Amino acid sequence: MVYAAVTLPLVVCLVMVWGSRVSQLSSLGAALLNTLQANLLHDAIGMITFQAVMDPGVGGMTGAEAALAQALRLLVPLVMMLAMTTFLVAMLLRPYSLLRLLGKADPGVHQDFVAMWRWAVQGRGSNQAPNNSHLDAVLDACLEGGMK
Repeated sequence: MVYAAVTLPLVVCLVMVWGSRVSQLSSLGAALLNTLQANLLHDAIGMITFQAVMDPGVGGMTGAEAALAQALRLLVPLVMMLAMTTFLVAMLLRPYSLLRLLGKADPGVHQDFVAMWRWAVQGRGSNQAPNNSHLDAVLDACLEGGMK
């Protein structure tokens, strides 16, 4: 959708300004085809069309049209890349946003730090909790046949 919103005004501009002088841009369909061939496929036909637009030999080209041609030549690849990047980022972020929504009630980093602090405090003092190696030894003794 974003790509179409960027491409269609460009195509209309090409048809309005150069449609009468460049045969490949005489209609909206032909201009859209050439624009897509040049920007997405880097096809030779699309590139030839845009080189024809930039050619000062195209009859009756004014200074404003030459400036517009230069601006389009510089800005169109940037805008197309931005549109495609936006499209790609939107596709990649959709699963992330769903994951964030599903994990909204799960504990966060703050709760993890509180639990780690609690475990560290339990291992200190006279009433300390048993460590993992002691618990492992107790479990091994229980599984082998009994405690001594």
